[in-house]
Amino acid sequence: MDSCEDFAPLLPLTPGEIADPARAQALAAHTAGCAACQARQRDYAQLQAATARTATRFAAPAELRSRLAGVLAPLPAARPAPAPVRGARGPWFAAASGWFTAGALACALAVVLALGPLPGASRLAASLAMVADPFIDNHARALVTDHLTDVLSSDRHTVKPWFRGRIDYSPPVVDLREQGFPLIGGRLEYVGHRTVAVLVYQRRQHVVDVYIWPSAGSAASGESASGYGGYARVGGSAAGMAFVAVSDLDVQELGLLSAALAAALQSPAPADARQ
Repeated sequence: MDSCEDFAPLLPLTPGEIADPARAQALAAHTAGCAACQARQRDYAQLQAATARTATRFAAPAELRSRLAGVLAPLPAARPAPAPVRGARGPWFAAASGWFTAGALACALAVVLALGPLPGASRLAASLAMVADPFIDNHARALVTDHLTDVLSSDRHTVKPWFRGRIDYSPPVVDLREQGFPLIGGRLEYVGHRTVAVLVYQRRQHVVDVYIWPSAGSAASGESASGYGGYARVGGSAAGMAFVAVSDLDVQELGLLSAALAAALQSPAPADARQ
């Protein structure tokens, strides 16, 4: 029997965008009885509507167009465009058809580098290099759609049992209130081709999402930090769990949470947080 994770890639699609009618019917039957998947479908629909209203197209500078024309092969004579393949990507690509996809961004960046310096090319290359980060994008979507928690509670003994049976691992749930990051709840997200537990913390008026899943190693690893669009992310691992913390806090403050979480995961004291 299909699970929520099996249907997760289809949730952004409308019935007409699913190539297999039987699969579309199976999705409809599943969502009819699954409140969590219904909520995600609503979130995707709201995000599509928001991007359709706010998407902006930018014209390439004349010099860039000219130089690209000299590199790219001439286009063949105009002919009717083939019908779009429905269901292969999803409505995000239709709603924002004027936007670069991640693959197009990589190709455009390669062309810019091959052409050599252009006015403002370094800024353009830097912008193109900031391809979508799935954790930052997921965090931003949760803020836009106001779907921050599936279970709203500051009690880890309420949050941890909520995950039981919904994912294939038991995430450690640690309250970091004493370190200035009180727990406010948790939710499930589909990131990196798998369903991931998200622990939601608060820092003053800022929301911090901590994506956490099992890792191969058991020892603590060093942190890695990055970010774009006003958001920062800090990743690390400890006690067999990998995690990524995302927020609009600065990297230094986010690093405090990461260090506190890693220390709590390695400490034998809060054993009830890991049971």
